[in-house]
Amino acid sequence: MNVIFTIVAKNYLASAITLGKSVRKYNADCDFIIFLSDKSEGIVLDRVGFPVYEVEKFSIPNLEQQIFMYDVVEFSTAVKPFFMLYLMNEKKYDKVIYLDPDIWVMDSLDFVFEQLDKWDFVLTPHIVDMNSAPNEKETHILDRGVFNLGFLAARNSNDSQNFLHWWKKRLEIYCFRDNRLFVDQKWVGYLPIFSDNYYVMRSKAYNIADWNYHERDVIWEDERYFIKDGKEKESLKLFHFSGIKLETPAVFFRKHGIKISDDKCRVLSKIILEYQKELVENGYEIYSKLPYAYGSFSNGDTINLFHRRIYKKYKDYLSNPFSVTDGNFYKILKKEKLISKRKEKKKIHSENVIDTADVRENVGQTFIGRVFIIFMKLLIRIIGIDGYINVLKQLQVGVDINEQSFLISKHLSGKKDCVGR
Repeated sequence: MNVIFTIVAKNYLASAITLGKSVRKYNADCDFIIFLSDKSEGIVLDRVGFPVYEVEKFSIPNLEQQIFMYDVVEFSTAVKPFFMLYLMNEKKYDKVIYLDPDIWVMDSLDFVFEQLDKWDFVLTPHIVDMNSAPNEKETHILDRGVFNLGFLAARNSNDSQNFLHWWKKRLEIYCFRDNRLFVDQKWVGYLPIFSDNYYVMRSKAYNIADWNYHERDVIWEDERYFIKDGKEKESLKLFHFSGIKLETPAVFFRKHGIKISDDKCRVLSKIILEYQKELVENGYEIYSKLPYAYGSFSNGDTINLFHRRIYKKYKDYLSNPFSVTDGNFYKILKKEKLISKRKEKKKIHSENVIDTADVRENVGQTFIGRVFIIFMKLLIRIIGIDGYINVLKQLQVGVDINEQSFLISKHLSGKKDCVGR
């Protein structure tokens, strides 16, 4: 038996439904399952059209700690190997494919399932073409790992389960969305060390996304989409709409610095508009407004990434982190005036994550950025270049959102660092 699954918070259910319908269209003999990394409040599960399993129904190790320590994207990826093992061991599936919810299946995936007759894993790299010119996108990809984990296929075998268990244990502790780990992706870079039994999908028809538009020649021909590679062409199989919202394709291309030919732009724009139409038909306007159940304390105050990163340092000593009455964490934050009075906008999937690449590109383009530049120039004149360099070295740690636990350390004196446990 074969299955394809995805993991979402409920605000991404329109994407999951769109994915499920595309799976059903081209892979009718394959099951499709949605795992909900959220609570089902505000939705009628029977109307989704596919089986939906809520995360709280599973015996996941240190579940409350993981939910609080991780933001919604981190948590949704941290449980990926757990659910792959569940589908293998409890549901007895022979072959399992994970797809990100913002992927669209555009043709049969029989070739992938056939590879799982011979290999334990099938993976897709971010890029596959050495002939493209050096570009800035490649440097960003280095921060995110060789393989893109929006797609991962595995067969049910002892060796695959051994790796999934190894990976699961790491993600229970280390699945942060920073350039050091980039959630679950960089861990899978160890797979070639632990196993020879994996297949790297070098076909350009799979997992096309903004990071590889430059090497994928997408064409529309005979009422179908193809990837043209030299004189050969192959039907487009998986399109990954990473970062795309209900915005015009032109805005998306400009926002992500995508520079492509006019012909390619027209074809990609056609695909994007068709996908956006499906999203709307599948309830985007309703689901996208639903709040993340684990995004606030019990009194409604917003939990932001700053709180989550402080919590991870002392998580074993901070009881009931969501509670404002029974737990000690909220009380400590309140005493130290670390609760934001501003209500966060419902950008649930970003949760104030800092992408250093975006910061580098956009510094000086905002009022705060311009003030910061003026301040730093003034600082050089006051303390000199040697003092300035020393300040920068200190700021590398002091302004890191992952290193702010000193703000509550006096309340937990004598407690050991919990990171790594």
